[in-house]
Amino acid sequence: MENMRLKPGLVSVTMRNLLPEDVISLAKRAGLHGIEWGADVHVPPGDVKNAFSVGESTRKSGLSCACYGSYCKMTDEERADGVFESVVNAAKSLGAPLIRVWAGNRGSKDSDKSYFSEISENASRIGDLAEKHGIRIAFEHHGGTLTDDAAYEARLLQAINHPNIGALWQPPVHLSATERLEGLKLISPWLSNIHAFSWQGYERLPLSDNEEEWLSYLSHASSTPGERYVLLEFVKDDDPQQLLRDADVLLGWLRRTASGVKKWN
Repeated sequence: MENMRLKPGLVSVTMRNLLPEDVISLAKRAGLHGIEWGADVHVPPGDVKNAFSVGESTRKSGLSCACYGSYCKMTDEERADGVFESVVNAAKSLGAPLIRVWAGNRGSKDSDKSYFSEISENASRIGDLAEKHGIRIAFEHHGGTLTDDAAYEARLLQAINHPNIGALWQPPVHLSATERLEGLKLISPWLSNIHAFSWQGYERLPLSDNEEEWLSYLSHASSTPGERYVLLEFVKDDDPQQLLRDADVLLGWLRRTASGVKKWN
């Protein structure tokens, strides 16, 4: 893959019904480079032995552990329960360079100054904790959290101002393609990995159905400093064969992006 700024990968929860070894085999067959391992099924926090085993199996197959997909929400309750330490230990055992987290469990319109401060302070805490192990933290761009709006997310990241904390991006389904691209541009200074899927409303489509807009996203991401993964997620019908088709499409787009194809600039 000539465009090493954007590397193709898979979010493991896309195939949450498969065992880790089968996810690895499928990703390898698809020509992908890395896997974001999810905490909900494949690599639960607290089981460091399993995390180490999955990480070793991933690397032995020639793939990388792109990220640890935790569902840590940065709340005071989680901090008190030792969730931060458990998540970081799992990522360390897995060998993941990045941990995906949520910015709370309230939408930006339902938050107040106190909640904004709670999430900001706890993000800094886990950012410090992960940094000791060479692991970065990134907020998922997700509804029902403080990162449900790109402008609000940029404000949150500016307030936290932590060198070890960045942002993931995925296309918000309720926005137009133009609005999505503008949101991506807003959080680009903090951009880590991208989750790639094609939806119409909440209907899953083949990735190829939204080619023009995805080429615009990838063109912008490729011009943003640093390297990152573009990780396939939400495959139509949870079908492994559709994953193979979507991976082939993604690989083609990354080649075109590397060659300078640009859309909607």
